[in-house]
Amino acid sequence: MPEGLDPDEYRQQYGEAKLASALSTAKETPVAFEMRYLKTQHDVKTDTGRLQYLDDVLKLLATVRSPVEQDVYLTQLADSFQLDKASLRQQLSMIRPVQSVPSGGQQVPPPVDYGQPSVDPVQKHSQARPFNQVEKAERALLFRMLHDHDIWLQVTSMPEFKFHDEGYQRIYLLAQTYFETHQTYSPAQFSDSVPDNQLQNLVIELETLSLNEVTADGEVEDYLQLIMNMAPLEEQLKQKQAEIQEASRLGDADRVRQLTIEYVKLMQQKQAQKQP
Repeated sequence: MPEGLDPDEYRQQYGEAKLASALSTAKETPVAFEMRYLKTQHDVKTDTGRLQYLDDVLKLLATVRSPVEQDVYLTQLADSFQLDKASLRQQLSMIRPVQSVPSGGQQVPPPVDYGQPSVDPVQKHSQARPFNQVEKAERALLFRMLHDHDIWLQVTSMPEFKFHDEGYQRIYLLAQTYFETHQTYSPAQFSDSVPDNQLQNLVIELETLSLNEVTADGEVEDYLQLIMNMAPLEEQLKQKQAEIQEASRLGDADRVRQLTIEYVKLMQQKQAQKQP
């Protein structure tokens, strides 16, 4: 928006007509918006900030299905930071490898990069993609709960708690039954008691996480804050993005403007929750 105002502030200051004009001449895709937002979260004037920003953006681009759209954004990144576009593309392919097609004609699912060391790549219960902040927190918390009974008791004493990822929530419920008859946690034993192969894979994945042996002070509380406060906002943002795309596809400009304002407000809430 012009002058650094959010849409609602701009509407209040200049009126509906000016807002409509500004939005119609400054359209950008949800991916372009997210790239611009991510840039505000890092100090790209430093090497560390640039690397963190590029890592976040490439993970975002790994979710883009259109090769042409990916190419446009990679060109923008290469030009903005004077980087080799081929190197960026190579790094992107490591996040989401290209699927290979055997002689039989069926596509083979690509190996999954979980950002964690593992013995063998195992298929995630959902499509291969980088983990966001909330998903990383859920994985780490579930690992801590299974391996530390004090943490297990701390979390299970919270009646309102639940994992937002369906797979992790099912493992959580199965673990409740497991601990009714077992005093200590054995990954192999628990995995054998899980009736679903995909959930067994999830249990195995948890053992590959690179976490410190000792739980840090405040670590569990940080996970809980993300899961219980940030996750609902993440879901709302995903839903709002889908609604914007659908309204854009239908050519409903008024609906796109209203949804964009709602999306920006949700992003402001998300940013506010990150503040100490």
